[in-house]
Amino acid sequence: METQTVSAETVVATKTVRKIKRYKNRKLYDILNSSYVNLGDLLGFVKNGEDVLIVNSDTNEDITAEFLLKAFIDGELSKDLSVSLGAIKSLIANGL
Repeated sequence: METQTVSAETVVATKTVRKIKRYKNRKLYDILNSSYVNLGDLLGFVKNGEDVLIVNSDTNEDITAEFLLKAFIDGELSKDLSVSLGAIKSLIANGL
């Protein structure tokens, strides 16, 4: 998975992006609401059409894809295991 460092300048000013910081203790902190969030909250933000940016608090590395994938697997796939093995293999083979 390719990683990149993100600065505030990369965020488009026309739409608010919900910035989440991931700390060493593995907690996710929502800068906008000044509160801790969990993977379920991340799914809710995305379902509501919000743009989410998750960064490592030490390096400012963009780790959004990693956490949204975790949230999807933990939240959505655990509810409905109708996703076929072929679809999962295809995602992996194509680099997600």
